[in-house]
Formats: sequence, structure tokens, C-alpha cells
Amino acid sequence: MGFAWVESSNVNATTQDPIAFQGAIAFNPSIDIYTDSQNVIDIFHKISNKLISIRRFLKISNYSAWKLINHVIVTKNLNVKFHKVKSHSGDTFNDLSDDLANMARSLPPLEINPTRVCDSLRLPHGIQ
Repeated sequence: MGFAWVESSNVNATTQDPIAFQGAIAFNPSIDIYTDSQNVIDIFHKISNKLISIRRFLKISNYSAWKLINHVIVTKNLNVKFHKVKSHSGDTFNDLSDDLANMARSLPPLEINPTRVCDSLRLPHGIQ
């Protein structure tokens, strides 16, 4: 598993590159995700619930992407924690993430083949 961090406390965004570090680990990592989307946090908690019915799971928007995310978390034994941050609050890295996400709208979408994910949800052939 690869990881990286960026030190941001003493960085002037216009004149100085942040200090960064990257590496790899082979033990049970925890991942902290900072997002301004409460909806993402709520959906993550829904898909993490082992008692969710298949019917309810299929009603989640982009369920195949969420299934893939959950598969990676489970198979890599990750401990994922979400933190809500206030949107449009002047947070440099949240604003950068928003800008990157907006620019990504013009990119071709990633295609997820749910039949390639172990224990994927599959509909009978011919039903879409």
C-alpha cells in the first residue's frame, strides 16, 4: 500500500512548493479522508453496514463504484475515517480539491466493470 503526506502549515501557495513525503507500508493502515460532502460520508456509512440489504444497496447512486471502494477497503484491511470540513471556507487544500474535481468533469468517465469485483452484485443476464 502506498501513502503520502503534504506538510501545509508553513506554505505560501504562490511562491513555495509544499514539503511532501511518500512511501509504502505492508501493515494495517488507517486512512483519514477530509471532505465537504456530508452525502459522501453518509453513503460510506451505509455501504460499510454489513446488514444493508441488496435491494437497499442497489438504490444507492453509483452503487458499483461504492462496491469497488468497499471491496478495496475490506481486502486491504483499511481503517477509514471521514472528517467533515466546511465548504468554501478558504481551506487551501479543500479549494484545490474542488478545483480539480470541477476540471475532471471534462475528462472521460472511468469505467467500472462490476463483474471483475469479487463478490460483486450481478443482475441476471439481459436485465439492466
